Amino acid sequence: MKALILSLSLLLLTSACGWHLRGSLNPPLDIERIYVASTEEHTELLRELERSLASQDIAIVARNENPEYILALGDETTRRRTVGIGADTLASAYSLTLMVRYQILTADNIPLGEQEQARVTRTYDATDSTGLEREEEILKGEMRIELVQQMMRRAYILLQDNNGADGETTQ
Repeated sequence: MKALILSLSLLLLTSACGWHLRGSLNPPLDIERIYVASTEEHTELLRELERSLASQDIAIVARNENPEYILALGDETTRRRTVGIGADTLASAYSLTLMVRYQILTADNIPLGEQEQARVTRTYDATDSTGLEREEEILKGEMRIELVQQMMRRAYILLQDNNGADGETTQ
C-alpha cells in the first residue's frame, strides 16, 4: 500500500511541475496541409521533417494543392571544428554544428515573421578512432531531430500569434 501511495505521489509531482518526455513538443499545430519549399530534395532533414509533420497529421502537399502555410527551407549547413588536441597532437574532440535557415509564410506568401535559423551544436570525443564516422552520423541524426523540433516549436508560436491577430480563437 505504501508503494502505491509513493508511486502515485511521484506521478502527481512530475505531472504538476511541467515535466515532459524528452523530445515532446507543444500541442499539435492547427493545420492540415503545408507546402515545403526547399532547394534540396530527399535529404535526411526533409525526411525527419516529414516524420514530424506526419505524427501531427499534417500533410506535405504541392504548391498547387492549396496549402494553408508554406515552409521555406534553406540548405542544411554543417560545421565541424577541432576543440581538443591530445598529447600526440591529434584531434581528441570535435564540435559539430548543424543549422538551417527557414521562414514560415501564409499561402499568399506573406511572412509570419523574420527568417529564422535553427542551430544545434554538440561535441564528441575523437580519441577512439574506431567507429568515429558512424558516431558522427548518429550524432547528426539526433541533431536533425532537434532542428526539426526547434522549427516546429517556432511554427507553433507563430501560428498561434497569427491566429490571434486574425481574430480567430486559438485552442
